[in-house]
Parts: sequence; C-alpha cells; structure tokens
Amino acid sequence: MTNDESRHGISAAERWLKQLRRASGSRGAGDQRIVHAIESRLGTELDPAVRRHLNLELASEHKALGRYDHSERVYRHLFNQLPEEPMPLILLAGQKLHHEDDPAAAMKTINQALESAFRSGNFRRMALGVKARIALAEGRFRVVEEVLRQLLDLRNDKRGADVGIERDFFDRLPPGAIDKTLALRYAQYARTAGPSRR
Repeated sequence: MTNDESRHGISAAERWLKQLRRASGSRGAGDQRIVHAIESRLGTELDPAVRRHLNLELASEHKALGRYDHSERVYRHLFNQLPEEPMPLILLAGQKLHHEDDPAAAMKTINQALESAFRSGNFRRMALGVKARIALAEGRFRVVEEVLRQLLDLRNDKRGADVGIERDFFDRLPPGAIDKTLALRYAQYARTAGPSRR
C-alpha cells in the first residue's frame, strides 16, 4: 500500500465509523455494537495503517466502556508492533491518570513512551506534557520543573510529528511551586501557545 492509499483508507474508515455511530445513535465512544463492528472489520482489513487507526478507535471504545484492561491490551499491542511510535503509550498513560486514577502506573507508562518519542522524534512535546500533568497530579513539582527544562531545550526534529506548545499544566501550578526564573522563562516561551486548555 502506498501512503496515498493508506490515507484514503483511513479517511474511508473514519467515514464508516461516523456513519456507524450515527446509525446506532451513539454520539461518541462507548458502544458495544461499535466494538463488535470494529473487531469484525479488523478481521478483513489488510492495510496496516487502517488497521492501526481502527485499533486506536477500538481502544477508545473499550476505555469509554470502562474496560481498561481491554484498551490497555490494544494500546500495548500497537506499541509492540511499532515501538518507534509512542502514541499508544501516551494515550495509555492518560488513561491510567484520568480514568484509572493510578498516577504511579501513568508515570511508568509515560516514561516508556518518552524513550520511544526521543528515539523516533515523534510526539516528544506531547509526551512531556502528559508527564507534567501526571507529576502535577502527584504534587511532584521538581518533576514538573525537569519537564519544563526539557521542553525549553527541545529543538525542532523534522523526523516526526508533534503538538504545539502546551501550557495548561504550567498554568495550574500553585504560586511559588517551582523556581521563579524557570517559571518566567516558560511563561515567555508559552506566550506563543495561545489560551490554555484545561
């Protein structure tokens, strides 16, 4: 499959999912009928990029249904298939933090994702942002400081994709929680980020 064919296949899969959700009356993730439909389609889909996209959607459906062990299994399977792609572990770390209320497991997962991100150049800033959110949830402000320094030191890497500058975790820091000079540097850096997302 060429990249263009894969992109076309992913677009077609997205349209299929949208129609499926509309037909089932489902507004978002969390419908067992969608899980069965995705699993059925995965049984016949040959394009690896489309399979990956469908598996990410499947993990999201499992997560929304509260079946965290199922979604984790899918995320880890995807990561094992392509260890240079950190996104499945980034998503899993977010799940561990926000849905399973397990920041220790979230931190372990995001550290593994960061190794992949820095190895490949993919989603380094995104993974660091997730690590900062986990550390903030645990009140580990020294770890947040370390992440901010890493973000400030990042240089563009043309090998991979990433998100823009994020600042929501910075804006939620209690006053005086981190080094004042570092806080001023990051505030200046983050001015280009626009409004904070919370």
